Amino acid sequence: MSLSGPVFQRESGKQQPFIPLGPFQLRLPFIHYRFELPDFLQGLLMCAVCLGVIPLLQEYLGMPFEVAITIVILNGFFYLWHAHLGDPVVPGWITPAIPLLLLWLKAYPEGVPRLHALIAFEFELGVMALFFGVTGLAKRVVCNRHFYGGVCRSFDLD
Repeated sequence: MSLSGPVFQRESGKQQPFIPLGPFQLRLPFIHYRFELPDFLQGLLMCAVCLGVIPLLQEYLGMPFEVAITIVILNGFFYLWHAHLGDPVVPGWITPAIPLLLLWLKAYPEGVPRLHALIAFEFELGVMALFFGVTGLAKRVVCNRHFYGGVCRSFDLD
């Protein structure tokens, strides 16, 4: 075993080792997968992006610094948690929408109405994601065998 892990090696052709956790497969760094410099650097950049949103939360939503940093820490934790549960992820897919969302939020008065508008948007986004997942429509967009050159050929499924 090297210092960068993993403790448990994957047998050739087998599934990566994990700890069963109900319907999930918990994988811990250094135990089930090794330390990778690219993943580490990506994590550092994600932390910088998360911390960079604190002034936006203060300006656009009128949050005190303590509340904003608490939200950022919880967001970072939950953002990374699903990767430990065996769910592959491509981080940053919604980041380009932030400027548009902030412009939309400016239409509401600062304070509670603006927070309610943000919460309503997040609920709608969540309902849409659940709808696509439950109906199977998500397979038309996210389908690994239809990626060509980084572009998903979304509507030519078998």
